[in-house]
Amino acid sequence: MNIKLSLIIAVVLAATIAIALHLSSQQQVSISLKTNDNSSKTIQHPKAKTKVLELMLKTKTCVECDLMGIDLSGLDLSGVDFSRADFSQANLSDSNLENANLKDAKVIGARFENAKLTSADLDGADFKDTNLKGADLSDANLLNIRLANADLSTAILNRTELREADLTGANMEHADLSHASIYGAILREANLTGANLYKANLRYANLQDAVLKGTNLKGADLQFAVMPDGKTVYGTDDY
Repeated sequence: MNIKLSLIIAVVLAATIAIALHLSSQQQVSISLKTNDNSSKTIQHPKAKTKVLELMLKTKTCVECDLMGIDLSGLDLSGVDFSRADFSQANLSDSNLENANLKDAKVIGARFENAKLTSADLDGADFKDTNLKGADLSDANLLNIRLANADLSTAILNRTELREADLTGANMEHADLSHASIYGAILREANLTGANLYKANLRYANLQDAVLKGTNLKGADLQFAVMPDGKTVYGTDDY
């Protein structure tokens, strides 16, 4: 009788421990899913990462999320609020970010090749060293954005808002910036070889030491812009 009682107690204890461990693991995963202001949004656990992605796609919200190094290539992320999120070293190649909010996001060294960012809000975001080759940023808001040393070759920036943007050393070979607002932007040492700046607003832009080989500046507004030779243009004629 005592032996039977001991066995029953042992079984009950084992089951209790197993349940406790299961609940503990579940709790660890859910920690990263909290969305209150005091919680951590760092995605570390693989299961938590999957849950966060599911929640993000469902709610269209991932404010201040830590998405460093994550692979979101080819996904439909249109309309998602990524404001103040960290995308450093992440891969978003071929992704759809139409109408997405990346305001004040940190996107250093990330990959956005051929991504769709039409009408997206990138105001104040840091895209330093980011690969945006072939990306479509038509009608997007890039006000005050940092794109120093970024690769924007063959990118489409029709009617894009680039006022006060930092494009120092950016590669913009064969990029289409027609009708873009580049008022007061810094383009020092930028490579604009073969770029299309037809009717772009370049007033007060700084193009010192920039490469303008084969660049289309027809109809561009260059009033008070600093040109590659350091001189200022006062008219709107071709340079």
